[in-house]
Amino acid sequence: MITLLNLIKKRINQVPVNPTVLKIEKFLYENYNKPITLEDIEKFTFFSKTHCHVIFKNEKGVSIIDFLNNYSINKAKELLIEGAMPLNDISEMIGFSSYNYFSRLFKKKTGYSPKEYRRIIK
Repeated sequence: MITLLNLIKKRINQVPVNPTVLKIEKFLYENYNKPITLEDIEKFTFFSKTHCHVIFKNEKGVSIIDFLNNYSINKAKELLIEGAMPLNDISEMIGFSSYNYFSRLFKKKTGYSPKEYRRIIK
């Protein structure tokens, strides 16, 4: 049986989610494969990029750019697991205009280059 005290405890332990952070997340998920700047987020949310950066980092524990990069790298991992799509195509598909930058970021986040990662998972 749920008591009033248990309900109150559950409500206290729930962290309220800032609607602006949810809006930013939704924007990132829908546009991760395009070049995104903080100015784009500023225009989308109608808040300053500094405000967006601060509230996002406070709630998520990472910057907007780090969140986006992590999400993009996870998408790249999925594509690497799926098949033999050329690495340059994967890089472009997830929004990186430079394969070299994508490769460096991938290695920084995973410890492996995209080519090594593909070889290991097959």
